[in-house]
Amino acid sequence: DLEQIPDEELHSGEGECITALKIWYNYVDSLDNRGKSNLVNGLDDLKSRIEAWRMDMAERYRMAPAAVLEEHLLVKIAYATATCTSKMNKEALIAAGVRSNGIDELTSVLGDWVDENAKASANSDGEANDAPMTFTVGESVKATKPWRHAVYKPNKKTGKAVWEVSYDQFANG
Repeated sequence: DLEQIPDEELHSGEGECITALKIWYNYVDSLDNRGKSNLVNGLDDLKSRIEAWRMDMAERYRMAPAAVLEEHLLVKIAYATATCTSKMNKEALIAAGVRSNGIDELTSVLGDWVDENAKASANSDGEANDAPMTFTVGESVKATKPWRHAVYKPNKKTGKAVWEVSYDQFANG
């Protein structure tokens, strides 16, 4: 909804609101395009929970919902909650720009969502692999399979692709 974006940002085409909304909707569209409908539904649920919290606070303190939490902050918090590996805390919400009473309640709303959706949102491929990636010093990393969009085009003279000479030098130290 363009009414949520300040006029100066609409005219310039950039700004905090536009950036936050673009990031959120691009993230949701990306998941949807990859067939991750369960994650998209989870994100919709997260956004709905934050909106419900905002409406409760607006009624409690007799304020406009946008005065409690602006839309761009709402999607920024939703994106951070969905992509972060740990729960959102009060200090992080204040740093993000939340200036409303009821932050503790918002923290518990976000924590409840994380508890219910942590595995699915942290790993959008649906694989249950929570182990951190580790590398051994002196050991080279080799891909298990080629990149799916890779096209190998060797040079007629050398028989190697343009990038292969650099790769060989790198791999050999």
